[in-house]
Amino acid sequence: MTPDGAERLRARLLELKSAQSLHDDIDHLERVLGAMTIVPSQPSPEAVVFGARVTLMNSAGDSASYRIVGVDETSLDPTYVSWVSAKGRILLGAMPGQRLRLDDGSTLWWTVVKVEEGR
Repeated sequence: MTPDGAERLRARLLELKSAQSLHDDIDHLERVLGAMTIVPSQPSPEAVVFGARVTLMNSAGDSASYRIVGVDETSLDPTYVSWVSAKGRILLGAMPGQRLRLDDGSTLWWTVVKVEEGR
């Protein structure tokens, strides 16, 4: 789990505890937070790694940005992609300039434009 993800889950846990009617969600978050391993961000990664943000551009000129995160973080932001998902596995290890196809049913090629520390 990224440090940002851990911070967001802790904040969410405090929100749920104040509501008191969401015991199942509270129990789930307590289990996740109790068992998590925080993986520190790597400053200036050369390739896509866990916690990194990657910016892509496709052959039609569209751009997209994703951050590779843990499975329990994907609901925190629409640009978060789990490292075990098909898209996450395709992106991990990719380097700037590399062309790839995402597992999204499209035939478009995407080029890695930028890899940076996730935020």
